[in-house]
Amino acid sequence: MPIDFLRLSFDDSTIAPAQAALAEGDLSIYDAYETEHQLINRPVFSWDWEQEDTVISPEKKVTIAVKCTGKVGWYVFE
Repeated sequence: MPIDFLRLSFDDSTIAPAQAALAEGDLSIYDAYETEHQLINRPVFSWDWEQEDTVISPEKKVTIAVKCTGKVGWYVFE
């Protein structure tokens, strides 16, 4: 049976501190805007799923390209 559903899940360690900084309200208007813009428009991990194969047939391999964008404060859990 071919695979017709694939879920990728990622954890971005910069989201919680950025959201906390926004919630505290101590950021300048510029910093608040930039922080919010980064949260919405620049995820650390992204997957352009529309360009990937939608079905993985039995005995076949598919490469899934995941983009990883570095951010200040981001670190890898091992």
